[in-house]
Amino acid sequence: MFRQVFKALVLVGVTGAIALPMLSASANAQDIAPAAPSNQYAIAAGDVATSAVAQLNDTAEDAKVQHKIELYKQLMELNGVSRNVRQVITNTKIATRLVVIDRAGLTALTPEQDARYNKIADTILIQTQNDLIEHIAEAQAPNFSLDEIQQLITANSSIAAAKYNAGKFMSQDDSAAQVQNYMIEAVIRIIKTFTASQAS
Repeated sequence: MFRQVFKALVLVGVTGAIALPMLSASANAQDIAPAAPSNQYAIAAGDVATSAVAQLNDTAEDAKVQHKIELYKQLMELNGVSRNVRQVITNTKIATRLVVIDRAGLTALTPEQDARYNKIADTILIQTQNDLIEHIAEAQAPNFSLDEIQQLITANSSIAAAKYNAGKFMSQDDSAAQVQNYMIEAVIRIIKTFTASQAS
């Protein structure tokens, strides 16, 4: 009986001795597996890199577009478009003053009222002027390459100028309608703001 128990213990010990290294090896294999190189990190790094490159490309493209718009605004100064916008702004200020006087039932503004009107009108109309010039440049710059705009700036006799004269820009009717929309909004704002300032 003792011998049988001893044999059983020896057998269990031998079996355990054989099984233990196998279990240990299996456990080690499981421990090592996660430490092995994984594609998930490479994929994640690739995604980050792709996103970063896309952002750089977007930033570069945005800068290119903005540079083109700024150049176009220089062209607008040279070809008289900006000057015409400023003249419309001046005329609007004068005409709106008359509307304000008429609505107030006056023949003229007092010095205090005139100063208030000028401050209100100048603030609104300068913003309108800048917005309008910016809007025209944003709308028209895409019709030309960067080189064409630069050619127009440096020489009126360039090929790009011929395209300009051929009507590649917006028509006079479109331009007038656009300016009119901006001016109507500005006039309404001036009148409302001035009227509110009178009541306060």
